[in-house]
Amino acid sequence: MTNGIKENLTYGSAIGMLMFGVILTTAGFIIDPQGQIHDSVLYVLGQCLLFAGSVMGVSAYTAGRIRHIEHEIDHRFRAYEDGRRSHHGHDDMSDEEPISEEEDETV
Repeated sequence: MTNGIKENLTYGSAIGMLMFGVILTTAGFIIDPQGQIHDSVLYVLGQCLLFAGSVMGVSAYTAGRIRHIEHEIDHRFRAYEDGRRSHHGHDDMSDEEPISEEEDETV
């Protein structure tokens, strides 16, 4: 399953659960006794909201975290490359030295 299909399926199921909760709650108002909602309807609505919030929240958190990690890696790589160019005056990476833990303050 590709990432796009998986993401669409995840968001579709969350939106479907939200719609189901709203429809069920509305039906609870319409069905006799009118204007009263049974506890089971409220329980199912809570489960629908919890599921949708979990799916969308976890997805948003992981996407944001991955973007942050990619940005951090790109930032470190650019700083390392800029440092190599200023010290050596060329762009050759054949004599590249690894970054030691003393130089890496965020690890």
